Amino acid sequence: RGVRCPQCRCCIFMCPCMFCCHPDTTIDRESLIREMRAASKSRTVNMAMIEDTLREDREFRKRQKFKWKRRWNLCCCCFWLLLICGSTAAVLLLALGSWSLLCYGEDCGFEARMHFGVVFTPSKKIVVLGGTNKAVNFGDVWEGNADGNGWRLLAENAPFGPRHGHALLCHPGTGEL
Repeated sequence: RGVRCPQCRCCIFMCPCMFCCHPDTTIDRESLIREMRAASKSRTVNMAMIEDTLREDREFRKRQKFKWKRRWNLCCCCFWLLLICGSTAAVLLLALGSWSLLCYGEDCGFEARMHFGVVFTPSKKIVVLGGTNKAVNFGDVWEGNADGNGWRLLAENAPFGPRHGHALLCHPGTGEL
């Protein structure tokens, strides 16, 4: 159900309005009468003037509330639009950025595969581990240069067994997988 502001029914948790942060400060009838009596020489107060002042103050607060709600909604919409557009641009830039083919087919020394684990080590080597060709899961480990040349087999059958769809991590200091 969520938490709602009692004054303007906005959602306090997701996007509080300015009036939730700054409560209404309407003029109080009794304090207005006291102020007018103190300022008046005759100590009499025109009640019609007090009613007009209170009505104008309520209308002013209503206009202010509408103005700030509109500004706050516009600000929130712009924020979310910028966040979504920025995230989309970052994903597209990273996904469609410059990719390079390191080796193709038998040039690599190992069978073509997909869903393999790969990591770039601090020693500028690429390690490819496991994968599948839709018929067979591989359990081998290969290491190559950063330019995709000089592939060599590190393990024909790794101790963890054949697998695909996994991830590899490399410690930046030690180079351990």
